[in-house]
Amino acid sequence: MDKSDVLSAEKQYKKSFNVDKDILFDRIVDTLKGMNASIYGKDRRKHFIVAMRFDRSFRACIDTTEVGILIRSADNGLSEVIVYSGNYSLAEYVADRIFSQFDT
Repeated sequence: MDKSDVLSAEKQYKKSFNVDKDILFDRIVDTLKGMNASIYGKDRRKHFIVAMRFDRSFRACIDTTEVGILIRSADNGLSEVIVYSGNYSLAEYVADRIFSQFDT
């Protein structure tokens, strides 16, 4: 999975936050580690993360199901987090866990 897969996906989970992209990146990595996921691709410069092994915390997937997470600039100085997986239930689960870290 790469950045273009996330951006071109028909079904994505998105949310914008008033948080710096680098801070979002670090906290998302921490959240994924807390979910016992394996992060096998991350690019701080591109603000892109790919993780798998969610089968340890989410039963409706196999160990190699990938989740891509992209952080990009949005309107009004906000940062947008986009979560995608071919397993939409898994993407929603991961997005909910990530988004809840930043909701106030």
